[in-house]
Amino acid sequence: MRRRSYLPFLLEIVFGSVGMLLYRVRSSGAERVPAAGGAVLLANHLSYADVVALQLACPRRLRFLAYLAPETPRLFRWFFRLAGVISLSKAHPAGGVRRAIKALQAGELICVFP
Repeated sequence: MRRRSYLPFLLEIVFGSVGMLLYRVRSSGAERVPAAGGAVLLANHLSYADVVALQLACPRRLRFLAYLAPETPRLFRWFFRLAGVISLSKAHPAGGVRRAIKALQAGELICVFP
């Protein structure tokens, strides 16, 4: 099985398996995703299932850019950190942007829900 996310392997297997059982994911245009190098993927955001569906459909690992509000529950903060999410906050917006730029320079694929 190829690695699809930045989650620890066991969690990736669990979430990936549940995602494949619950959703029939079909993609169109996945061949346009660059095979290497940094890139930004812009996607519509309809539900929390979008993250799993995109991971299943994308030929490369994705890192997500997400807003981290002060009232974001600790469980979400922990999961974001575990999953390699690049977080943006009102308190330190430049820090999140710098982390995203570094990830792009390192050749990662960043997903943003505008």
